[in-house]
Amino acid sequence: AVTKPSAPSAPSIVNADMELTTGWTNGARSSSFKHGGTYSWQGSATDDTYQDLTWDAKYKGVSFTFTCWGYGDSTETGMKLKINDGVSTTIGSAAGVNGIWTQITVTMRLSPNATQLRLLLLKGTNCYYDDAAITMETLSVGAPKVFAEFNDNLWLSLGQVLTKLNGTGTAYDWVAWMPATITCLEVFTVSNTDYLFIALGTSNAYFYMTTAEAFTKSTAVVTTFQFFKTVHTTADTLYGNDGVNTIRSTTNPLNGGTAWSAQT
Repeated sequence: AVTKPSAPSAPSIVNADMELTTGWTNGARSSSFKHGGTYSWQGSATDDTYQDLTWDAKYKGVSFTFTCWGYGDSTETGMKLKINDGVSTTIGSAAGVNGIWTQITVTMRLSPNATQLRLLLLKGTNCYYDDAAITMETLSVGAPKVFAEFNDNLWLSLGQVLTKLNGTGTAYDWVAWMPATITCLEVFTVSNTDYLFIALGTSNAYFYMTTAEAFTKSTAVVTTFQFFKTVHTTADTLYGNDGVNTIRSTTNPLNGGTAWSAQT
């Protein structure tokens, strides 16, 4: 039998309660202020404090929320948390923490091309942090829906999980978590280069993937499609439906390519 992948476990933060001297880079443990226990973590004057959580490739595309209690002395009026996934950084809103412990937060959906899960505490020697936590959106492996042959591999959608059959044909490996249920997988060639187009329904922008398994989110004027279908003509064309009874077409659905046609 061919097996499906399992969802990853949530990561954990080393020294989340700031009671130890380990886990965090930059800044230092401090007994000047505390939210719980005996110590908190005082920020660095020059660099953000950070911690790289144990990485699991299954975290690609997954949404995480990082929370931490913050305290600023009389000169500090705002503190922020950040998440970096190796592709970009999301910065949370500033929290007013002058003289009072306040829980601050940041949420980020990691890129499907993510390479790390780094948590950051805004720099500043007047910033104190304590009792950090990380939560992950609920992940589940859905029922098989659509297959596609791409780059000599067999791809399968399992709800929001994009998978591919392993080399021995015994299991589907987890490749990426998409932001919505995958409704269609379609191979289309642009300038002699093959791409796998991933439709996510008529409320979410589609993605496309290269043979190197690098993902790009569509930024076209029209981005939401339920199904795709390649039609081979003089100029190969990709058709897609963006409504119950409406379709559009293009000869180049990449970002910066050819605009999708008007609805028909």
